[in-house]
Order: sequence, then C-alpha cells, then structure tokens
Amino acid sequence: ELKESKADLLGRIQGLKK
Repeated sequence: ELKESKADLLGRIQGLKK
C-alpha cells in the first residue's frame, strides 16, 4: 500500500538522520 510505503520512507529518512 502507498501508506505503508510512505511510513517506510519516513522511517528510513529518520534512521539515516539519526
């Protein structure tokens, strides 16, 4: 689903920023 994709993207960006 697109919603899941967005959540995954956000988590990935946050993980990279962390």
